[in-house]
Amino acid sequence: MEKSSPQSLFGADWRSISNLWRLIIIGCLVLGIALRFVNLEGKVYQHDETFTSLRISGYTEAQAVQNLSQAGVVSLDDIKKYQQYNRETTVNDTIKGLAAEESQLTPLYFILTRFWTGIFGDSIAAIRILSVIGSILALPCMYWLCWELFKSASAGWLGMAILAISPFQILYAQEARPYSLWAATLLLSSAALLRAARVQTKVSWLIYTLTTVLNLYTCLFSIFIVIVHGLYILGIERFRPSRRMLSFAITLGISLLAFLPWILILLSTTEQINHATRWTWTVNNALSLSDLYRQWMYYLSVGFVDTGGQVFPTPLKYFFSLAYWVSRFLVVYGLYLLCRKKLWQAWLFVLLLILVPALGLILPDLIFGGTRFLVPRYMVPLFLGCQIAATYVVARKLPGRGIKHRQQTVWQGITAIMLIAGILSCGLIVQSSTWWNKGISNNNPAIAQIINQAKNPLVISDTGLGDLLSLTHYLKPEVDLLVRPYCYTACQVDPAYRALELSPYLPSIPSGYTDVFLFYARPQPLWQKRLKEAKYYPLEVLAKKDEEWLWRVKQ
Repeated sequence: MEKSSPQSLFGADWRSISNLWRLIIIGCLVLGIALRFVNLEGKVYQHDETFTSLRISGYTEAQAVQNLSQAGVVSLDDIKKYQQYNRETTVNDTIKGLAAEESQLTPLYFILTRFWTGIFGDSIAAIRILSVIGSILALPCMYWLCWELFKSASAGWLGMAILAISPFQILYAQEARPYSLWAATLLLSSAALLRAARVQTKVSWLIYTLTTVLNLYTCLFSIFIVIVHGLYILGIERFRPSRRMLSFAITLGISLLAFLPWILILLSTTEQINHATRWTWTVNNALSLSDLYRQWMYYLSVGFVDTGGQVFPTPLKYFFSLAYWVSRFLVVYGLYLLCRKKLWQAWLFVLLLILVPALGLILPDLIFGGTRFLVPRYMVPLFLGCQIAATYVVARKLPGRGIKHRQQTVWQGITAIMLIAGILSCGLIVQSSTWWNKGISNNNPAIAQIINQAKNPLVISDTGLGDLLSLTHYLKPEVDLLVRPYCYTACQVDPAYRALELSPYLPSIPSGYTDVFLFYARPQPLWQKRLKEAKYYPLEVLAKKDEEWLWRVKQ
């Protein structure tokens, strides 16, 4: 790479695209930004999001479980204090709770959310707006990265438009978790690296250092991005020592030193991390080669089109099926075109961005067992790499220079299919109350509706705290609860809590309630077996999907 800005790698720039297509691209960008604000409070506030609110409150899961289990009958207000901003706690309590119970989650997002809710309130919409802002900040970062890779304004604008109407980005822009912010810091750090490698000034390397620290403190999987950056520098220097390689090594050392406090926390809480993430590495859920193939096909397209498994009329069904394959074609052809055109440095970066994080999860799954690779939110870098590859193809072909008019028409049609599919997917997502990313909490609004129909209900539950907290967001204020929730994180280290988790909580029922309900999300077979054997009071199943979740006590 040259120190000065090289000439465009395309035969055309932004001004060479027709006015109509420029208007379409800008329209997609504006529409994507607007859609991020639609129906923010209408989405299910799912299990993981309730843990974000728990961190905001400054309480730990262990405190919440102990207090609620010992309190007897509690009101919704008693429970909701673990979901609200608390002026009696501080940001230090947020950090300590995260470090003790979920240290696999780095603290930057939760610190920002704590300050944000202290200013703007702790409603569901207010909390999620911070994720919206993170997703919007990712757009100019995408422009910068595409510029550094391809030196083309058209690539930058197209990259922003594709990212703006990406269904995956819309999903996580509307969720109170750190993944939209991670997309922004990941893109920012990557663009800063390419600029530092190009201009090689102290200021540019300092900027890269700061953005890398931000990236690491946003998501632990950013360690894969550091590996991507290191392999990229090694690649462009052809493994020969150089000033650029030395500068990168120094900035990497400083970045890791700044991240050292959290590294020490990780090393001291490995047992806790294993408990909190056990669902991803269970050997019984080993990743098969057929799973691997299907997931790759899914990941190549989900950044562009996502119907959520819905059933459509035949014409729309065929259109979405075509859009899935068009998206995959654009990604694969983009990587091929980058390689064929001898833009090997850009090709190397995009390929590493796709493969390194994926292999970092695939290999442990294949060797040790588990399903880490099947978790889409872990694959943010892969999706961004796919979108950058597609951006290159469209930015090269859309202006039409060097190709016949008929070919240009075909490429315009392909681009239109991709953009329309993205817009339709985003429209489906924002108007829906649930989607695949809400999976473990999808039933809660319907369950709450059944409970709310009772005149004076009592809910008995020993389900996990996150599932209980999610349900309470949809219960009417008059509902009382008698609960012994189990800990998803810290408490399960104690075998005594594990034993309680598998034994149904069947307390004496206080008088004065018209209806008494028993709630347990995703019950394990042993728990269900013990419930049937207990026969403590007669039960009627009310809500059953994949398994029984809600019962009414017959009185």
